[in-house]
Amino acid sequence: MNERDQFPSSELVICTRDRPSELRRCLQSVMSQSVPRLTVFVVDGSEDDASRAVVEDARASAASRYNVKYLKTAPGLARQRNAAVEALESLTEYVSFIDDDTVIGPEYITAIERAFRADEYAGVVGMGGLIQNPAPRPYRWLRSMFFLDSKRNGAVLPSGVNVQVQDADGPTYVDWISGCAMSFRRTIFSEFRFDSAMEEYSLGEDVEFTFRLSRRYKLLVTPEAHIWHLRAAGGRDDEVSYAREQIRFRYRFVRSHPQELSLVAFGWCCFGEILQNVTYISPPRLRRQFKRALGIMLGLWDIARFAH
Repeated sequence: MNERDQFPSSELVICTRDRPSELRRCLQSVMSQSVPRLTVFVVDGSEDDASRAVVEDARASAASRYNVKYLKTAPGLARQRNAAVEALESLTEYVSFIDDDTVIGPEYITAIERAFRADEYAGVVGMGGLIQNPAPRPYRWLRSMFFLDSKRNGAVLPSGVNVQVQDADGPTYVDWISGCAMSFRRTIFSEFRFDSAMEEYSLGEDVEFTFRLSRRYKLLVTPEAHIWHLRAAGGRDDEVSYAREQIRFRYRFVRSHPQELSLVAFGWCCFGEILQNVTYISPPRLRRQFKRALGIMLGLWDIARFAH
């Protein structure tokens, strides 16, 4: 057996924080992958050791073809992802990141590796899986008027809004990849890193990193890699705080790409989303809509204060 046969081609990284139940469910799906060998790397930013115990249980019950690793770090998705990159095994070719509140199909890693190895995708450095349960996108025609949505899957709009890939019939080139299902050629990390200045929840770190990457290289989403994002309530702030931070991130993101993104389009999209949330009333979502509108307005207020 040569040296290469002793190591898997892929490492799968799960960054987690204080969600042991979701992590356990995620690991159960990971341990059903069809690849002959796989390194599974859990990077834990939790305050306690509950997630470590979940990883130890997974390691004890895993088949011999799985190498389960664990690393404790300070919390923050960008920081945790960079820590995983620094600790990759020397012969790893591809690194896949999934969230702890996801479940992947048994062919997920196989599909990612197959796409990377296809001759027609030799220039692709980032690969996304296809989320099988995407969030609904109501009023798309109206939202498109305000640069909040687009018919083009995987687009980053001039407003800084990132459009999720849905219903892809085949491999789709994109401007960004969702952090819950993104994979990369290991070689790219000799040139790029996640933005370590983004702390705590690091909202938008996936958009910031992959859009920056897409300005120089090709990114693709393959519909053969199936993943379900079962969004957990834990680890995310309340709706007002989340919307507030999202607007602040989007403003910084737009400002960092002035040649491609527009502050005018950003302001227009904020107005459009507030308008939608306070006028197109959906009784089951009424409280959430008003909270989101409030969060957007508070985010804009923060931007106005800090701009002076």
